[in-house]
Amino acid sequence: MIVRLLLFASAREAAGRSRDEFELASGAPLERLLADAVDRYGEPFAQVLTTARVWINGDEPKADRATALGDDDEIAVLPPVSGGAGGGSRAIAAVLARPSDLALLAFDRSCASTSRLRSCGACSSRPSQSRC
Repeated sequence: MIVRLLLFASAREAAGRSRDEFELASGAPLERLLADAVDRYGEPFAQVLTTARVWINGDEPKADRATALGDDDEIAVLPPVSGGAGGGSRAIAAVLARPSDLALLAFDRSCASTSRLRSCGACSSRPSQSRC
C-alpha cells in the first residue's frame, strides 16, 4: 500500500522536503512508517519525532503508534511551534500546497481554517458562521 507523509516546520527542515510517499505492507502500523522515515531522513528527523504529534488523516491515531495504516492514508508530522516571524495565518496558508492540507491555526485566541481564513467564533468573540 502507498501512504503519504506530510512534514511541517522542523520535520520538513530535517527531512529536506514537505511531503513524501512510502510503500508499506498492508495494515502496517504507524511505527513502521516512522521507522522507515527515520531510515530515509536520518537522526535529525528522529530528534523531531521525540516531540512531534503525528496525525493520521487529520486525527490523533486511536492506538498511538501501533495504529494500523490503510492504503492512501495521509500521515502528518506536526512538531511543536512557538513564536513566529509575522504574517499570521495568511503567511502560513500561502505555503500550504492545497486546501486539503488543512490545519487549524491558533493565534491570540482566534482560529482560522486555512481553506477559508476566517475566525471560527468558538475561541474568540468575533462572529462567524462556522465552528472549529
